[in-house]
Amino acid sequence: MPFDQVMDFSVIQKLAGEPFYANQKNEYQVQFVPTSATAVQAESNEILTKSIVIQFYPNSDDIEKTIEKTVDGKTVQERYAGKSINTADFQKVVEEVSGQSLNYFFLQWIESSGAPEFKMEYTVFRTAKGFRVMGKIAQDLDTFRMPVTLHVETEGNPEEKQVEVVGTSSEFAMETFGRPKVVTLDPKGNVLRFDNTMRVAVAIRRGEQFAEIGEFSEALKEYQKAIDVRRNSSLAHYRIAELFFLQNNYQSAANEFREVLNGDLEPKWTEVWAHINLGKIFDITDQRERAVNEYRQAQRTKDDTQVALEEAGKYITAKYERPRNTN
Repeated sequence: MPFDQVMDFSVIQKLAGEPFYANQKNEYQVQFVPTSATAVQAESNEILTKSIVIQFYPNSDDIEKTIEKTVDGKTVQERYAGKSINTADFQKVVEEVSGQSLNYFFLQWIESSGAPEFKMEYTVFRTAKGFRVMGKIAQDLDTFRMPVTLHVETEGNPEEKQVEVVGTSSEFAMETFGRPKVVTLDPKGNVLRFDNTMRVAVAIRRGEQFAEIGEFSEALKEYQKAIDVRRNSSLAHYRIAELFFLQNNYQSAANEFREVLNGDLEPKWTEVWAHINLGKIFDITDQRERAVNEYRQAQRTKDDTQVALEEAGKYITAKYERPRNTN
């Protein structure tokens, strides 16, 4: 039975008439729509300074949990109901709730740029009661300070501990009952950090920026940097294939589109569009049967990013024709 036939919306409708709720508006609604990779600002300030996860209570990812603090007889909600709140107001509230100064946090994540790059080394020792993991966490920002989760997969239940990472080197020790198998720092990716994933994203974005202004040789260098870090990056191979296709180097383009399909297929749309572009290459080189096969494989992905399925269907019906050079 449809949800709207069993849900009673009358209460919500009544609340909408209350003064407290009538003037409220959702300022955080996000709509996710398919977009091209060139629209992603991988080097913008947002990716370096605004991707923030704030957790003020240990080992919890319950983002719906409400922590209330009464100050001067008013809760935080009452103090700011119907009002705008700036960063300074927010900092004041979270410091009241946490009971500690968070200047370091806001300076580090709101007012500064850059992100740490963690490196960890450790040794496992046998003890009378189990095992001890002792190690060191190194990173390149001398002023950095942040509690980071240390996750240990053991032969029994996994165990976790909060490690205070301060400065360029922080030592830790953790007791476990079961024999440790894998030790991971920040397993859920809660802390924004510079790693191979970031390097690949930045290199690809730089390449896209060069490609947008026709600097294809520079774009190719950046895409190659991404592949040097992650050889199976489907997106990096896809961007290289695009360059070759634009330059009418169809054999090299086809090779790179094949590498897309043999790669990590991230983002997912690279698969369907690699098949479509391979189909175009085969149509251009008068291999119609192979072209149709690629278009059909594109349809089998059921991925309709940027109306891909319509594009594939169109060229199953009619052969793709290369645009004629009018110069």
